[in-house]
Amino acid sequence: MPSTRLASGVIALLALSGCFTHRAYVDAKLPSVKYSDLSPLPAPAPIAVEVTFLSNGSPNEKGQDYVQQRVIKCLEGSGLFAKVDAGAASSGEGVLKIVMENIPSSGAAGKGFLTGLTLGIVGSTVTDQYDFKATYQGGSGAPIEKHYQHAIYTTIGHASMPGLTPMSTEEAVNQVVEQLTLNTLQDLQRDGVLVAPPKVVPPAGSGKGRAARAPRSHSGPEVRER
Repeated sequence: MPSTRLASGVIALLALSGCFTHRAYVDAKLPSVKYSDLSPLPAPAPIAVEVTFLSNGSPNEKGQDYVQQRVIKCLEGSGLFAKVDAGAASSGEGVLKIVMENIPSSGAAGKGFLTGLTLGIVGSTVTDQYDFKATYQGGSGAPIEKHYQHAIYTTIGHASMPGLTPMSTEEAVNQVVEQLTLNTLQDLQRDGVLVAPPKVVPPAGSGKGRAARAPRSHSGPEVRER
């Protein structure tokens, strides 16, 4: 499954723990952002997106393809862009560059080995940390950088994460990428980027909106009939 390539700690844990049931949990520290939390644009512009995915500092091309597809899906679903292109931006087009790195917790292999030896009685938990850096450049404006961290916890055997919702690894990865992307968009809008331009209000006394007066007649004094 492509999503497991984004969680290298999970791979190490599963390889040494046999066929025990595993569950994934998404860390709850990052604010939860919904698509409805974003302010719509009356005239969205196109954007290009460039995604780099690393595993412990090394390029992960298969994981990168998966992350890029998920990011593009989030950008399209946001309603903030007329079109989303993968790759370099064309002339005058905004660009969003993302570097996401998976950093698994140390000792994942040893935890999996212990779980296997105890037949799951001793549960194991491994953490996959994600470092997410986003840089937005809109037209000729200065680049704006955003930096976030997220995590997925995976348990095997008799282990659990109280207060968090268990799910599959794929569901957890999709949720992490979506939340990182939506947090980026919301924070950009809070910075005044990707928002509708302010409405121009005419100054007071400008005469706009007043009823026009009928012109005076210069044909002489008014003659009334008796």
